[in-house]
Amino acid sequence: LSERLLHGHARAFGQWVLEHNAARRAEYGDSSGLLEPELKNGLGGLRDVHQVHWLTQVLAAAPGGPGGGGQPLGAEDRADLEQDYRFVLNARTALHLAAGRKTDRLVFDLQPQVARALGFSGADPATDEGATPDATALATGLAVEAFLSRLHQAMTRIRAARQACWMEVFPPAGPLSALPPETPSSIVNTPTGVGFRSGVSPTPADFLALYLAAARAARPVSWSALRATRRALAQPEGRAAFAALPQVLSSTMASTMASTMASTMAGAMPGGMPEILPALVEIFRASGQSTDMAAPGTAKPER
Repeated sequence: LSERLLHGHARAFGQWVLEHNAARRAEYGDSSGLLEPELKNGLGGLRDVHQVHWLTQVLAAAPGGPGGGGQPLGAEDRADLEQDYRFVLNARTALHLAAGRKTDRLVFDLQPQVARALGFSGADPATDEGATPDATALATGLAVEAFLSRLHQAMTRIRAARQACWMEVFPPAGPLSALPPETPSSIVNTPTGVGFRSGVSPTPADFLALYLAAARAARPVSWSALRATRRALAQPEGRAAFAALPQVLSSTMASTMASTMASTMAGAMPGGMPEILPALVEIFRASGQSTDMAAPGTAKPER
């Protein structure tokens, strides 16, 4: 891509990316959560990394373009993206070797071989002759589980980075949907997503409130909030603080259940509680929201 090629064609390029991603989702799915992920073209796959580079060049070539210009990924973010890209690329290479041909769908039967090739320890039937069948199956299952967990984390971060770049280039036009009235004042709605006000040191309960507000307003979580989530979970003391979330969740669910029962008895449509668990899951995945938007300039996340 060059500045001359991109000048004046950013929106057309964005529309092509949008249609391409819709076709990818329909054909390959969101690989960041699939048990048999598609490593190249599934959402969260290698193609998303290519799009991050394309969108970054759009921002560099047209700083006064649709998104106004900043680069959402800092040096640390780019280093993390490169590390995740290498992991998915190595998994794809190991998959080709295990299958003996070019394939990008990580099917169940080949996952043990790929996991062992990438160094995830598990009893290898070819070398561990003294292991019982049950012990071998358990060790292999644990190796595959650890490998898939690492793979899904990498693909989730890749997908979120792609969305962050997309939102920077093509932020929503027009007024943003309002956050729920009970949203804490430390949480704000910006064109690139729901995040924390500058200077806020969020607690685990604040993270839960932010993801709930984003889910209820059908807005993506901002890249800065995703980064803050990952950093909070990366430290032992942060993980220990998040251990209090079950108590927060149980009290929230208890009050929601009471209001739901009252609404049902009054003939109203119950709601609220189904949004809590997905929001909690998103905290621990530290992922972005839906990556398929409506159209450049009028982009709006799917509900």
